[in-house]
Amino acid sequence: EARYANDYRVAKLRVERYRSVVNGHWTTRMLALDVGCANGAFVHYLRSQEVLAFGMDRNPKLPRWCVRGDVQSCRFGRGRFGFVTYHDVLEHIVDPVAELESARRLMAGGSVLVLDVPDVSVPQGVHHWKAEHLWYFTATALRTLLERTGFCVAHEDRPIPGMLVVYGVAG
Repeated sequence: EARYANDYRVAKLRVERYRSVVNGHWTTRMLALDVGCANGAFVHYLRSQEVLAFGMDRNPKLPRWCVRGDVQSCRFGRGRFGFVTYHDVLEHIVDPVAELESARRLMAGGSVLVLDVPDVSVPQGVHHWKAEHLWYFTATALRTLLERTGFCVAHEDRPIPGMLVVYGVAG
């Protein structure tokens, strides 16, 4: 319960930041997907803001608004989502190119993708060097990855020391 409460509080801060950055791309009633949703707190907060949000995770114990699975094998329709997020997930994905290509297929043109990853290039991010992380992205690497998978880089942000957030718009 304490973890969920903290994650919900962080979700509110993230959404406030996202709204200010993506501005015209944020609408109520848009369809959103949070990949690697864990306990679903971010999805729950989005739903409280009138965003039709779903979460996806491999965790067998998920809230009712989340589905078990992964983006590469999911059965959501093509071009449906207006907003897709990855919070501390992409560094765990075996094939980030295939992952983001799959995410792109789920998104409508002009939709926003948010990648939130550890920034190990600064001293505050060094604690993110972990054995379970398969990738350590730089801002340049994330921008290249987005462009390679059909996104235009819209914004780069470092909302807190040790974290890097890159926003892409689906082409």
